[in-house]
Amino acid sequence: MFDNNDFKGYRNLLGFNSQNAFKEFLDAKDIQPCVDFNDLNTLKKRLIEIFSAINSIYCFKYNEYELECFFKNSIEQVFSKIADTHIIYKLNNQGRRVEEVCFSWMRGFLVAEFFKDFIACLFGVQKETIKFFGGGNFESIESFKRSLKPIFC
Repeated sequence: MFDNNDFKGYRNLLGFNSQNAFKEFLDAKDIQPCVDFNDLNTLKKRLIEIFSAINSIYCFKYNEYELECFFKNSIEQVFSKIADTHIIYKLNNQGRRVEEVCFSWMRGFLVAEFFKDFIACLFGVQKETIKFFGGGNFESIESFKRSLKPIFC
């Protein structure tokens, strides 16, 4: 019958010195999934539709110029940073597609950004004093981490 040395020998013949490296090869862990940027662009458009609809009934309604600036600064630039810094590949969550996780994260981030004026009014503070606190620093892949911390403090 076979023993551990036999399996080790087979792995070595196939070019693998460790059992972990062989398992990763068999599981294709070394292959980076392709991100569907067409899907991301469609989801980005949906975010714009969502926040345009919310703005139409919002008591602190953004004017057209402010809304365009919000979309540019909070959607376009953030999506670009997430892609350019390769954070997009770090977004995974229990088998969900990277695009879905990115959309979900962006939706939460945008809610926090969109309602800053209301939150400031609610708590009687200046909007500028509200700090971004969550672990989602998207300036670099090293500083980005998933966190259960609240976004504001």
